[in-house]
Amino acid sequence: MSRPVYPVETQGPTALWPSRLAASVTIGFAATVAMWVVWFLTNLPGVQLHASVSGPALLLTAGTLVLIGAVRLPRNDRLVVGALAGLVAGLANLLALGSQLTAPTNAGAAAPGAEGLKPGAGLIVIGFLVTMCVTGLVAGFGARSLGGNDARRSARDWYGTFAFVNAWAILPLIALGGLVTSARAGFAVPDWPGTYGANMLLYPLALMSEPRIFLEHSHRLFGMMVGLTTTAGFVLALCYSGSGRVKLGALGLLLLVIAQGVVGGFWTQDKALWMVIAHGIAGQVFFALACAHAASVSPGWLRWTADPSAVGVATPRKGAAVLLALLVVQLTMGAMVRHMGSRGAHALYTHIALAMVILVLASIVGVKMLRLKSTPVHGKGLRLAGHNVTMAVGLQVLLGGVALVAWVQTKDAVAPLAAQLGETPMMKPWTVLVRTAHQANGALVLGSSAVLAMWALARRRA
Repeated sequence: MSRPVYPVETQGPTALWPSRLAASVTIGFAATVAMWVVWFLTNLPGVQLHASVSGPALLLTAGTLVLIGAVRLPRNDRLVVGALAGLVAGLANLLALGSQLTAPTNAGAAAPGAEGLKPGAGLIVIGFLVTMCVTGLVAGFGARSLGGNDARRSARDWYGTFAFVNAWAILPLIALGGLVTSARAGFAVPDWPGTYGANMLLYPLALMSEPRIFLEHSHRLFGMMVGLTTTAGFVLALCYSGSGRVKLGALGLLLLVIAQGVVGGFWTQDKALWMVIAHGIAGQVFFALACAHAASVSPGWLRWTADPSAVGVATPRKGAAVLLALLVVQLTMGAMVRHMGSRGAHALYTHIALAMVILVLASIVGVKMLRLKSTPVHGKGLRLAGHNVTMAVGLQVLLGGVALVAWVQTKDAVAPLAAQLGETPMMKPWTVLVRTAHQANGALVLGSSAVLAMWALARRRA
């Protein structure tokens, strides 16, 4: 029996170049996110791999992501999309390349504006863009030798994939924010939007040997990368989405990321407690909304809402809504605990009590979704939504126990100002990593619960 086809939002005439352009932007930004994570790990103070090692690692990362994306294209598109995706990734990576194009002054400081650029910086930029194009072209050529479906996806289908990439781009930014808070590095860079008087994009990597400066500056750079990714998503939605709902969702994400960046910048100058708490809460809410938006434009979710046979499927609607609301309250309490120290003891008790309630509720809602795995056509999506929430909440409770021990030891540590970095010892690495893991997995819990709510609360059309 053939599989039924439902009239979903992503169907329509497929044009050649809109599909290619949307695919190039999507694959290029996926490569960009992966390259930034590799860049961060290979340039951590204490690691700082030589360029002869980190450079090939970055190109290998880009080529691998382009290869994976190109396999989903028709064979005739793989070379051109591979080259364009490499160019897109190269242009996006210019945000991080600037730190490699400048050198400190003779006094050991950062030069203002473009005064610190190395000789031949322009040629380096051109060479980098050409190298990225060639890397994408080689990956596309490799993809042509592999199998795959020759059916061309529409530009609107590619936007659904881009929304997924955009959501995952936010996760390393949230993790970096957790590292900044846990390492007490929030004031390591005294000015904004510049960095120690220099252009933020041109602050030399050689001056980031102090780990807290590296963390805070990297957090700002990752914020710009997420802002660029969200802007590209909004443009794709305007050009290729036929739905006003999708365009409005993309606009909402863009406005939220702009507001988040402004609040984060002003907090480093104003140092108001309410600002940093609001910044931490909004970051995770932004991630959850991006996850929900990605779910709402995925082909599986669109088939689910358009399937007449899905109308009678009983999903845990009330449980999903209550779980999401409790997680927002839990997030607020957690942000207060992280930033208020011993003054947030009352928030800590609420946080722990709510964790037990959420564990039970998430287990019930998750199991109910898992039991829908036999639902025709849509069982995989329902099962995955329930599975992700159950696993993430269970891991979060385990991490929370260890993070509580770390919090007790570091609860009253104060973030030093930039002038105090030399006389203030670093936080113990294990406390930083544990508390950051708890915070980052909390974002995964909220994001996966938002996706579950999208599936459970969706209106199925008769």
